[in-house]
Amino acid sequence: MLLEQGLPLSSIECIEEEGRLHDEQRVCWFRNVFYRQGRLHYVSPDTNVTLPRIAVRFGVNDNSTGFLNPVVIRPEDVELNETEVIMFEEDTEVYMWSTIPESNWGHLVGEYQPTLHSTLCKYMGHCRYRDRHKVQLLEIFPNAPKWADWLVELDKCFSSKPKITIHSPDYHGKVVYIKKGLAGVGAECRARLFCSGEAETLGGHKGHKPMQPAMMASHRQRMAQCLGFDAGRTARVEPLRMVVVDRHYRSARHILNIAEIMDVLHQRYDDLADISLHYMEGLGPREQIQLWSKADIVIHMHGAALGSWIFLPKNAVVVHIVPQPGGIIHDNSFAEQLVADLNGVTNVTYLPVNNTDMAYAHFKKEVISQHEEWKALSPEEKVKILEEGTCSHLPEGPRQYHCLMWWFLKNINLVLKPELLVPQVDAAIADLYSKLDRRLPEGFPNTLDLAPTN
Repeated sequence: MLLEQGLPLSSIECIEEEGRLHDEQRVCWFRNVFYRQGRLHYVSPDTNVTLPRIAVRFGVNDNSTGFLNPVVIRPEDVELNETEVIMFEEDTEVYMWSTIPESNWGHLVGEYQPTLHSTLCKYMGHCRYRDRHKVQLLEIFPNAPKWADWLVELDKCFSSKPKITIHSPDYHGKVVYIKKGLAGVGAECRARLFCSGEAETLGGHKGHKPMQPAMMASHRQRMAQCLGFDAGRTARVEPLRMVVVDRHYRSARHILNIAEIMDVLHQRYDDLADISLHYMEGLGPREQIQLWSKADIVIHMHGAALGSWIFLPKNAVVVHIVPQPGGIIHDNSFAEQLVADLNGVTNVTYLPVNNTDMAYAHFKKEVISQHEEWKALSPEEKVKILEEGTCSHLPEGPRQYHCLMWWFLKNINLVLKPELLVPQVDAAIADLYSKLDRRLPEGFPNTLDLAPTN
């Protein structure tokens, strides 16, 4: 029928909304548009029609990936002969947006999915897990990867239909017809860099406002209904579940003396807590979320695990470890933004453990020594990195960025000093007891010799 009658004219209706920090944060409904060769086509007899600029990513926006870039086409120029046209069920509403080209749990679960929920709920009215059959997710990032299995599983919490990646070879030479579709993120999102309420963020990019507590709570309810965890659980002290989350050596930011750390924790807290060590690598999304949703205190290294804070029980406490001295890259600001965004929702709090001594930070030299950027350094430049823990002596641009990202973030491990960790775990226990209006056990904290052994 569509081919026989031709495509109807397209239309656009943008949602009026107060409080946007920028006009590009508008959200608009499109009707009767289609994708072809990865490009959105808007059918209009007037090829000079001006369509508004719409941000479809909340992070770093650029013209190729961050904005909807439709092409206007006249009805008589639409050629569908012998072209396969993909259409959706009559009541399906398509959401067009762009994520990031990586499978990072922290960013996708802790930032993109809460933001996705916010947009689906606020602008489409699909706030509940049971609404998922009404939604079709359409990924428009031009270089989207093959998504990780865990993300494919979690996407089912938002749509019962498989996500379409419009630039996939599966859709080359085909037309994807959208009778009714939404584009735009809106004024609010959940992330550290771009959703803090600052109009201008990193590098002058345009920022959004943080999600409101009611929307964060609504997102947790959706995920709880989808994944079967208890969103109403409150942290407890009888029994107190203390979960230590380490990272594999190959993932970097591994605690090199984890056996010593676990011995110290057991020696000091076995009478108070059930203490367990876990690695998220190899666990499915349901296993990870169930683990975090039942933890009362979590001790973990900075990284993708931050995405799981959303699933922690109410009043839980986190001890967050940063291995890079001086917060040279990826400091506690990620944790602080999460605490702010969960305030009034779960009231999670955290205690920082910051390494300040390069003697305890160990690069994966077997990896970085193979980088051409490392080979190009002088001996003096290498000493500054290895002993002083700085990249500031390198020229700004690609060389300094490589030093920060690929050496200090992605290829560093830590010998964690017990005398840094234990006082913060003591404080975490005291914080939890205080939140629950419980008296600390008599004699806590007990004394323990934490002096380094020769």
